[in-house]
Amino acid sequence: MYLIAMTVVMPIAGKGLFFNSIPMSMVALMGHMVFGFILGLVVGTPKKLIK
Repeated sequence: MYLIAMTVVMPIAGKGLFFNSIPMSMVALMGHMVFGFILGLVVGTPKKLIK
């Protein structure tokens, strides 16, 4: 999602490719990583299907 947001959504929104700023794009990347980590903790690993 991060790459799609930075290469498609941000230029359409008028913010430029990767916000035209390395520090801003790194903050966005870290936000995506923290969100994914928290989501992984909450949801957990998939359980095996019982057959």
